[in-house]
Amino acid sequence: MNVIAILASPRRNSASSAFAEYFLNKLTEEDKAGCNINKFILRGMQYSGCKGCYLCQTKATACVLTDDLTEVFESLHQADILFIATPIYFGRTPSQLLAFTNRLKQLSIDNSLTKTRLPGGKTAILLTTQQQEDVHYYRDLRNSLHYQFKQFGFTNFYTIGKGLLGIEFDLNDCKDFYDTIDDCVAKVAAPFKR
Repeated sequence: MNVIAILASPRRNSASSAFAEYFLNKLTEEDKAGCNINKFILRGMQYSGCKGCYLCQTKATACVLTDDLTEVFESLHQADILFIATPIYFGRTPSQLLAFTNRLKQLSIDNSLTKTRLPGGKTAILLTTQQQEDVHYYRDLRNSLHYQFKQFGFTNFYTIGKGLLGIEFDLNDCKDFYDTIDDCVAKVAAPFKR
């Protein structure tokens, strides 16, 4: 299975990145045939958001901006899974992820909400961390991202999230969330088991 992993936290050693590493390690363990993970850490990349020029819809078959996201979008065509790990700040994703998701527009054909340049059957996984314990508090944000990925041809979409109270927390005390990750990995990996 080919995986594109987007780590969207602007902080080093963030909770979302730690949970992402756990998820990706478990996914590698599940796929005995060999899991190919291409990881992109947005905070260290140079790129900008969509400029709204619509050249990807009128004169080109991809975004005309050439920056560090170019490789991500080229890799996405061969990927089976897009995995995104992000914190949620003030009810929204960090600006790094917003710039990335805005550039997804290049995947549509003729500005369509239903025609996409990506082959079908892909899976998108969103792993979030936030201070609000009730992960349903961010349902609108998750639904919006789900809709966006569905629009670009992703047929399976999983969201998992963990509320972490305060600035000081111990990731070792998150057994319930590690169990949730294990369950999600099992579902995602099942079609690839031989």
